[in-house]
Amino acid sequence: MSRLDVLRADFKAGKPIASFYPVVLANGNTVEELTAHCNDCKRVLPADHFRGVVYSMHEGNTIINNGVGHCQHCLTIFDVSNRIKTGKDSLRLEWCINGRWVSTLTKPDNGVLQFLRVIAKKIFK
Repeated sequence: MSRLDVLRADFKAGKPIASFYPVVLANGNTVEELTAHCNDCKRVLPADHFRGVVYSMHEGNTIINNGVGHCQHCLTIFDVSNRIKTGKDSLRLEWCINGRWVSTLTKPDNGVLQFLRVIAKKIFK
């Protein structure tokens, strides 16, 4: 089975990531939604075209999003994997680039939702 076949199968088998949200983290922050942008054309994907699974780990301190995005505009299909980690007063979004995990922290004056929208744009450039 080719990598493309695996992505297609995972996309068909997954639920829309939006159906798992909102998620309340251990520090009390609520993540209302997580959107994906196409790797190629940078457009926001409709909720039904960002599918997969969401796991809660470490007593709600880590949320893992594993999914597949499908852009109908440019016909691109791609992996989406990231982690949302929480500390006492912080929130960190982590994603993998070239086999290494990278991350960013929230700013105290940003809302969690706005933070994730900004970071999702960085992940999917």
